[in-house]
Amino acid sequence: MTNIAIYNHHWATMGGGEVSAGILAETLSKNHHITLLGPTPPNTRLFKTRLNIDISDCTFRQVENDFEASRVSEEFDFFINHSFSSKAQNHSPHGTYIVMFPGNPSRIRSRIKSAVYLPLWKSCQLLGTVSSYFRDIDQKIRLQTTNLQWTRSYQRFLSISDFSSIWTEKLWNQSSELLYPPPSRQVCPGEKKPFILSVGRFFDSKTTHSKQQIEMIKAFRILSQKDGLPDWRLVLAGGCSPNETSYLETVRAAASGLPVEILPNVSGGDLADLLASSSIYWHATGFKQNENKPALFEHFGISIVEAMTAGSVPIVFGAGGPLEIVRHGVDGFHWGTPDELIEKTQLLVNDTNLRTRLSNNAIKRATLFGKNQYEEKVQSLFSFEQERI
Repeated sequence: MTNIAIYNHHWATMGGGEVSAGILAETLSKNHHITLLGPTPPNTRLFKTRLNIDISDCTFRQVENDFEASRVSEEFDFFINHSFSSKAQNHSPHGTYIVMFPGNPSRIRSRIKSAVYLPLWKSCQLLGTVSSYFRDIDQKIRLQTTNLQWTRSYQRFLSISDFSSIWTEKLWNQSSELLYPPPSRQVCPGEKKPFILSVGRFFDSKTTHSKQQIEMIKAFRILSQKDGLPDWRLVLAGGCSPNETSYLETVRAAASGLPVEILPNVSGGDLADLLASSSIYWHATGFKQNENKPALFEHFGISIVEAMTAGSVPIVFGAGGPLEIVRHGVDGFHWGTPDELIEKTQLLVNDTNLRTRLSNNAIKRATLFGKNQYEEKVQSLFSFEQERI
């Protein structure tokens, strides 16, 4: 049985990247021995109950950082790097890098820092030929540079969207195959109720893409003051870690006096019920972000696909991965300003026939990103490599 390592530095966050990594581990564990690498082990129970992902057949091995992950990679037949912003070097016979997103274009400060460290790194590379001590130092200094030599240690790159693939080519000079991550649950449409749903982790981040819950509340406040929306409500659901409770309270304060429900850390069953009964789905990641920082936009949008499988009509911010999922006016809408978000929502609220038509189209569209297609592609990708071992 082939030994495969899957490295993810953020198992505990259980965000979209971890959903993707978990489904990959679950899929490959059916035919291979899978070792999950990272600083903290994933909570197997929560992965099953909250995300509907079974990784119970996988083992875990602790590695604290990219440096340690690089060092242990040589012990496996395959090393799969599925960690956002990782620069871990592959030393296994077959290295695959799953690109969530390759980062932002380097800024002046990081280029200056890299220029300072680069001569040190080159010196340690030379000294590393005579001493293992300098080989260790070499790898630690390399991570401080913008040098892309580490990308050449991988035989294959798989991007989770065309958006990620385009930027991987631009920033890393690496072509990549497309591997859309599927939703972890298949939710059948239920009886639709008058509410708008948005699913995303509650965190106020300046370095990664925020889910923009407060901006959606602002839009809903305007929307709720208009005629024709007396019985509708907004539901915001998603994970929330203990260190993000202050942001959660800020979200709650922003929703004061509105028919808005804030539901942190809902169970998988409750989330499925919400998806099944929601009529409209909002997605706002990327709004108010700087286009020169593409990493702050949605890289793909698994939650959008989940909503579409349940027949919830998506209205998504028109940038990044969601552009590939939702076809404007066919199975949902794109928006670029709060006024457009409000306008498209009012249109769906007031036109039941349109909402029904787009809902049916969304269900059909979501099958293109389904788990069956994903599993077939993953098994073919890795069985192909297995033949060469």
